[in-house]
Amino acid sequence: SIILHVHATPRNAVISGPKVIHHEDEFTYECAVEGGNPPPEITWTVSDHLGQTKELKGELIGAGLSRMMLKTGSEERMLTINCVGENTQGRVSHSKHVHTHYPPTSVEITGPTTATPGEYAHFTCVTTETFPVPALKWK
Repeated sequence: SIILHVHATPRNAVISGPKVIHHEDEFTYECAVEGGNPPPEITWTVSDHLGQTKELKGELIGAGLSRMMLKTGSEERMLTINCVGENTQGRVSHSKHVHTHYPPTSVEITGPTTATPGEYAHFTCVTTETFPVPALKWK
């Protein structure tokens, strides 16, 4: 009897998880890699809006399936999450672009401190960086 081991490249990688995240929180992403013999090793990287990239540790939770926990701080803006499935025969990857929703850290209103009845007064409202752009309401 002959045992034949057929080696094959992974065929596809898909990341699932939220498209929108928030500061100071934790989010779960999963990477499913189809095919591959030997089974592919799955690695994760996260790149921020400044181009800085870091490798994150995922947990293998099944054949071709890895789970990664992303903990956010207060500086994240746009992130690109990437998973790679690789074995001796080849590699596949998938990237997911993730937006961070965050409020402004301050709101400033400028204008006159007094106004004459019947005349117009001009006021300006400015916020620090925020996403998405807020709807400003005057009261």
